[in-house]
This record gives sequence, structure tokens and C-alpha cells, in this order.
Amino acid sequence: MKLTKSFAICVIAAAVCLFALAGCEGAGGGNTGNNGYEGDGYVNGEDTSGVLEAGLVIATAPNDFVGDFYFDGEVACTNVNTCEFEATGVVEIEFTSKDKLFLTKYAKANPDEDQEVNWDIPGDWGLAPQGLYFDEKDKIEGLTKTWIEDGQILLEWKGTILGAIVGDKFTWESEGGSKYTGSVSTDLKTITYHVIKGGGNESDEVLIRVE
Repeated sequence: MKLTKSFAICVIAAAVCLFALAGCEGAGGGNTGNNGYEGDGYVNGEDTSGVLEAGLVIATAPNDFVGDFYFDGEVACTNVNTCEFEATGVVEIEFTSKDKLFLTKYAKANPDEDQEVNWDIPGDWGLAPQGLYFDEKDKIEGLTKTWIEDGQILLEWKGTILGAIVGDKFTWESEGGSKYTGSVSTDLKTITYHVIKGGGNESDEVLIRVE
């Protein structure tokens, strides 16, 4: 009788051990049995939820301007008005064209929908005179510079900001209260503006490019 009871206890203990081992293997210690899929966003133990899919980005310059497009600093298209580019995630788009400046644009690629980028908001682009200009009234020469700062295309002559350029027009109000309004000719040969000084004095100015 004692032998029979001992044998039965051993059989029960062995069965418990086998059940425990099977449970551990099924809990993740062995093959998942479903080709590596382990739940939403995971394949073969790797997180795939952040994988970016490619999408088409279409950038078009304004006013039929022709130039070069850059996507994330790399040349994508040259001497064209429209450029199509396959991208993933957020992409930086730049456009360059002679005698003009354009703000940098950004787009997020979408595999389900083409993303269109353009420069149709006032201030997105402007004429960009650079170099030596002659003041007809005061008979003096000075350097003109145009650059982008804080989302604006700024025009400067002899160290004084004349305006933020929007297309071929510009306006500005200085810290001293002077107000400037003017325009740039499309060939960049002439800059014409009206200024009202802080004290109320007004004048019209014409700058001619020195060839």
C-alpha cells in the first residue's frame, strides 16, 4: 500500500511539471506560430509602428518662374517650373530662380494622397536686387542687399532696411518711426520708394543699379 501511494504521488508531480513547462513555452518562450506577427505594430519582435511610407510631393513655382528645386538639400529638378519627388516623412523644399528669393517650404509625405507645395501666399517670394546702386537725388552710391530673415525677404541699402519685399513691392516701418513704401523693377535696374521720416519730412527716392 505504501508503494502504491508513493508511485501515485510521483505520477502527479511529473504531470504538474509537464503542464508548467508547456505553459511557459506558450507564453512567449517559443515560436509564436503566426509567421512572426506579435501584435499591432510588431513583426519579429521589432516595432514597425513608426515606419514611414513614401508619398509623392509636387512643388510648383509661382508665375511660371523657372529654376531649381531642392528636397532636403539635394537637387531634385533643374530649370523647371514644377517638380515631382517621392519622399518619406517631413521634407524641406527650396526653390531658386535668378534675381528672386523664395521662402523655404515643408511638406509631409502621404502614401494615400499627393502633397502639393506652392509659393502663392503674399511674401512667399520677392525680387532680390543685389549690388551697387546710385541715388539720383543725393548723387551717392551704396550697396544693396536682399536676404531672408524670420520669414521675410528684406531689402537694405547702405545699411538701412527699406522694406520687406512681397513680389516687386516693399513696405517697412523703422524703430525710429520712418515709413517706407516702394517697388523694384522686374529687371532690378531701378528701386523707387517714398519715405516719411519720423519727424514728418517726406521724400521720393530713386536708386539706379550701377552696371
